[in-house]
Amino acid sequence: MNEYFTEGVAEFVMTQFPPDFLGVCIDVGANDPLWLSNSWLFEKRGWATYCIEPNPNCIPKLRKYRKNVIPFACSDSSPDEPMDFYIYETNWAGPNIEGAPVWTGEGADTGLIKHENTRGKLKEVAKVTVRALDYILGYHGLPIDHIDFLSIDVEKNEMSVLRGLDLTKWKPTIISIENEFKTIDQHAWLTSYGYKCINRLGVNDIYRLFF
Repeated sequence: MNEYFTEGVAEFVMTQFPPDFLGVCIDVGANDPLWLSNSWLFEKRGWATYCIEPNPNCIPKLRKYRKNVIPFACSDSSPDEPMDFYIYETNWAGPNIEGAPVWTGEGADTGLIKHENTRGKLKEVAKVTVRALDYILGYHGLPIDHIDFLSIDVEKNEMSVLRGLDLTKWKPTIISIENEFKTIDQHAWLTSYGYKCINRLGVNDIYRLFF
């Protein structure tokens, strides 16, 4: 596979840890195993990496190339019944950088929110299992007690993911979170837990825990 292309998030976050450090990476909204992946570099380096992705169209490819794939959607609750998952198809779903390949896929806007204004078209609506991130980490009995790097990219539903995670328990050292429109709610939430924004790459804000 030669489809690896990023916005530089993984490369920057890797500099925040010692060169020989092997940690735990949780990728919420993994989408593709390589393309614009914030977690592939960590898995390749030997980190324990977990890809959380509900889109049924993405699961086969993720399972082919990644070790740990969890087919759930993340929110702030764990409802008993499956929920609607809106899958959009776009002709562009990557950074506007010279030399970046054009990609037709289901990354942009796909998620638990139905968007009225979007650059893509609604392709299908799937039923998916929705769980709070706390539930997912506990339900699967993952052999971890902390998170070193947490990536969240769920197409404008990021606050719901944050509300479903006990930051005082898991204490991710670094959090990368998509914030396309620079809303202040995510920033206020994370700073209240001791995080400081240390970089912004593309539409991703990167935070580090300082206490």
